[in-house]
Amino acid sequence: MVFDKSILIIDDNLISRTILSGLFKKEYEVLEAENGEKGLAILLENPSKIAAILLDLNMPIMNGYDFIEKMKELIGKLNYASRMYYQNSSPIMTDYEYDKLYDELVKLEKETNTVFANSPTVNVETEVSQTLEKYEHKTPMLSLSKTKQVD
Repeated sequence: MVFDKSILIIDDNLISRTILSGLFKKEYEVLEAENGEKGLAILLENPSKIAAILLDLNMPIMNGYDFIEKMKELIGKLNYASRMYYQNSSPIMTDYEYDKLYDELVKLEKETNTVFANSPTVNVETEVSQTLEKYEHKTPMLSLSKTKQVD
């Protein structure tokens, strides 16, 4: 049977995973992980395929709380990098590194249906700067949503 969408069950208890899998296996492809770390890897490999995640909060290695903390960590890194780039003119990572972290966050937000208010995916800038000086560019400055080097 071919399924359009999958459900990801992240639980360290095999019995719980088996019961939950049995509830959904007729309508969804069921993917399973025994901890948050493995669940995160499955999620990032199948970003558009997963319709829902059933997440146990208490697990070894990476529990449900750690899974959510990973999202918060990405938000913190991206917001700090943005602030350093736009307000201090001191980039702390390359555009490629920023885009990679940003894409990882977008996948996590989409698949968990969780977006934090301070996420860079919903905010353009963290603070309004009053110290920007007017600068006249010698060539037209064009805007792209993202740029990546393709080998």
